[in-house]
Amino acid sequence: MKNPVRVATGWLAGRLLVFLAILAALVAMDAYREESTLLGVMLKGLVPDKELVQRLADSRAQIEDFARDAEIQVNQRLRDAQSSAPDRIDILIDTLQADIKVKEGRRRSSMGKAIGLMTGTGLEEDLKNEVDIQLCRAELEALKRIKGEFEALRTESRDAAVDFEDKRRRTLQTNAAYLHKKEEVTRFEWDHPIAVRVPGTSANVRLAELTRQRNRLAREYNSAGAQFYAARDRLTKARARAHADPAQVQLASTAILGPLDELIATKRAAVDATETQAEKALQSIRKVFLKAFGILVAVTLVPVGIKAFWYWFVARLAEKQRPVRLRPAAAAMHVVGTSPGSGIAPTRKISAVSQEIVLNAREELLVHPEFLQSSANRGRKGTQWLLSWRFWLTSIAAQMVALDRIRDADGESFVISSKNDAFAEVGVIDLPEDSAFVLQPRNLVGVVQSIDRPIRISRKWSWSLMAFITLQFRYLIFDGPGKLLVQGWRGVRVEQAGSGRSIDQAATFGFSANLDYAPRRSETFGAYLLGTRSLFNDRFSGGPGVYVYEEMPYFGRKSGLTGRGFEGLTDGVLKVFGI
Repeated sequence: MKNPVRVATGWLAGRLLVFLAILAALVAMDAYREESTLLGVMLKGLVPDKELVQRLADSRAQIEDFARDAEIQVNQRLRDAQSSAPDRIDILIDTLQADIKVKEGRRRSSMGKAIGLMTGTGLEEDLKNEVDIQLCRAELEALKRIKGEFEALRTESRDAAVDFEDKRRRTLQTNAAYLHKKEEVTRFEWDHPIAVRVPGTSANVRLAELTRQRNRLAREYNSAGAQFYAARDRLTKARARAHADPAQVQLASTAILGPLDELIATKRAAVDATETQAEKALQSIRKVFLKAFGILVAVTLVPVGIKAFWYWFVARLAEKQRPVRLRPAAAAMHVVGTSPGSGIAPTRKISAVSQEIVLNAREELLVHPEFLQSSANRGRKGTQWLLSWRFWLTSIAAQMVALDRIRDADGESFVISSKNDAFAEVGVIDLPEDSAFVLQPRNLVGVVQSIDRPIRISRKWSWSLMAFITLQFRYLIFDGPGKLLVQGWRGVRVEQAGSGRSIDQAATFGFSANLDYAPRRSETFGAYLLGTRSLFNDRFSGGPGVYVYEEMPYFGRKSGLTGRGFEGLTDGVLKVFGI
């Protein structure tokens, strides 16, 4: 019996949790629509205080000053290195490589850096160390380039200077020769002013020759001048290339401050938004409180309303339908060992923790391996993969697969018992000659049947309105003779139908096929609402005939206002096919 205080307490606690979940969901949805939630602020800025933001800003200024001073020192060392000997540059490179290893060893772990970002502790030292590492790497790369280009730059500059000097002298020489020849032409024209203008004279011929020599020297002078200016440009460029590296060091040193600026801006924005966001969250809670309470009431009452509809309308409609009689001509079945004429419906327990089954020469035992407790050495044993190949899907759903088949064991006994369920008992349902028994095979564990005339399984469909209400469309009928071995929790009972008997639908195993079968609404709505009873009881009348049920149908099953979830859905689907 359920403790009402415990049930009420558990129900109220569950409603409270559902209400809190609904309230949190509505607040989150409301805040999401405004595109600003307290959770978002916490994730972006980790809800920092103003003191932390100020410490970060101060650290940023100090790191910037530190980086500026370090850049000046690095650039000065590089300018000095450009005029140093190669051996001096090698010493500087070795020193920088050792310093970089030491400074990289001072780096904290990722967790330590994360803590430093949240608290500000050690952040300044970490960033200064990173600035040092970046500047040292840039200086190292610059020194390696200077070392690699050292001789090439000097050779290029020296060659350019020699070439420039050669072109300068060549230009002066050609200029002097051109001026001398030009003066010679002028003097010749002055000495022979008339003869040089008379064609064919020796003076005219001599003047033409001197003019050609002067023009040739002019061209040589122009060519030497062009080569002189080109050599001067090469010398200027060679001397300028030695001063290109320090600017790259300055660019590398400023990159470390970008993430810090972004972090400071994010945390400052988070500080500004925290107080207003907390107020918005409180306003959102106040605004959606009644809405959440209304949803809670609906969530609580809708299942109750659905169950009330099924109980007061659908169940009543089902009670008014005609009963089902599947095999009217089947032989009658009685409860063995009782007196049908006593006026009381005979009933008997047909189960025990273990059952001893004795086979004759022409009988065989089909049993689930988990229920074969002990067996005789005599007998031919094999495997029957399905209880019925005709009803293969039913056999698989009822787990009647890979059965142990025992034959040729005349007079030998076999003990049938559950090996893994302390509450399970095994019952034996005797099927006389020409009898028919409707069985839901969910609890079937084995059969004893004649080898020559095995138990025949047939099906019968019903498409009445009652079938659609109860979802019981197909019935499986087992025809005797033979025995059905079934398991039930805390026991299995067989009861005579008499003038009319009812049993909780969840407990019913099966019934004689010649009985009138109809659903009957559960006696009380409260028991159905709390899940302690099914919506329908199974009602049996007519006959004579019997019905079989287990004594503890709700063992290990969920119950309550919300039902049994996917387990109940699966059972409903199997119920449609009579499984």
